[in-house]
Amino acid sequence: MKRKLAIVLLVAVFVINITACNNKVNSKEKISTNDNVKEEVKIERFPYMADFGRGSINNIEELKDEWGKNSSDLRGYDLEKLDLSGEKDKLLNSVFDSKTKWPGKLPEEFNPESFLEFHKNPGLEIKKLHERGITGKGINIAFIDYSLLVNHEEYHDRVKMYEEVHYEPEEAQMHAPAVASIAAGKNTGVASEADLYFIACENYNFVNSEMELDFSWTAKAIERIIEVNKSLPKGDKIRVLSISAGCKPESKGYNEFIEAVKKAIKENIFVITVNMFDTYEDKFYFHGLDIDSLADKDDISNYKVTEWKKWVSKIEHIDELNKYYEEKFNMDKPEELLLIPIDSKTVASPTGEKDYVFYREGGWSWCMPYLAGLYALACQVKPDITPEEFWKQA
Repeated sequence: MKRKLAIVLLVAVFVINITACNNKVNSKEKISTNDNVKEEVKIERFPYMADFGRGSINNIEELKDEWGKNSSDLRGYDLEKLDLSGEKDKLLNSVFDSKTKWPGKLPEEFNPESFLEFHKNPGLEIKKLHERGITGKGINIAFIDYSLLVNHEEYHDRVKMYEEVHYEPEEAQMHAPAVASIAAGKNTGVASEADLYFIACENYNFVNSEMELDFSWTAKAIERIIEVNKSLPKGDKIRVLSISAGCKPESKGYNEFIEAVKKAIKENIFVITVNMFDTYEDKFYFHGLDIDSLADKDDISNYKVTEWKKWVSKIEHIDELNKYYEEKFNMDKPEELLLIPIDSKTVASPTGEKDYVFYREGGWSWCMPYLAGLYALACQVKPDITPEEFWKQA
């Protein structure tokens, strides 16, 4: 089976096209609005900042439950009274954020502030594309996720729409700022100048106090994205929709979800989900890439393919979606997998407009926005590109 690293050939092909055809990067021009469709596109609400404050830790023994994990969660803790000078390996593999309070006694190799800054780099030399003006400027990326901290400094000036469909929580959730900043953060994102259209949507109901998946809500959110897209000027349409989710045929709302995705595809929107093997004839399969937290993220040789068992286990909690995925994978026998960096990322945090969080390990959820950002770059360079052409070139 051939494996491809995302962006390597994409850079070669499209940068060559730029140099050969035009010294300037193509950008879409607004032509006209659809007078038959009147939709008000706005920021409906500004979710509150989340508060992960978890109090003070006075003795390292109080962290024993976290210390026993592969990746310790230190977000929001006050650790100022601890001596962590001998805990280098634990700290390099931890999750922490701008609200974590650190002691004076830390390993020489671990500077939290520098560490957060270092991992804002999306990797694979994406920053070199940005230097050439390939930033996704003029390209619209849509998201269906949870509640977004709309005013975060990574993207606030480019959020064109924020709405909610079947959504109750009032505060921003950790997932939404992360995916937005992976795709389009000005420092952390692949497409650092792309515009964002965002819908918060819970893809479940509570039945007898139990959570039950219901992707019909996601379908409704997709329908809303389609409506909004129809109202946009011809030269300013939504080109890609990132949904960090998926479901199996037995899940409630599966049929509505798949049909809505296919409807969006007909509107020339590249819809990136776990279920792309169900919604595209080319059956797009992707896979994660791991990297050490101290490694150079621009050096391809530092990445390794996520071990298969670990990869599929990351979606087991979604109604045992892993079993359906493995069944489809074995049936389709894809010859190629697009490999996406998922580990060691600093992303926007929901706890403050200038706050960040470092995640040592990522999952499938980080693949969709990364791909969406890549596609936005490709659309900027080659406005008539299709998902099929993109996948072959990437």
